[in-house]
Amino acid sequence: MSPVASGLFDDIISFYVLGDAGYDSDRYRRELVSNNNIPVIPGRKNRKIPMDYD
Repeated sequence: MSPVASGLFDDIISFYVLGDAGYDSDRYRRELVSNNNIPVIPGRKNRKIPMDYD
């Protein structure tokens, strides 16, 4: 995860967070969920376990 992206979402709490596949990382998703957010980010095509998103 980009250090810049990490700082951008510190104040976002309890939202649906939209992002493109470039933001698909387990660490980034964990950070969003820890702030009670719901990540709506498609998984990259090379993921071994596909990610569900709506």
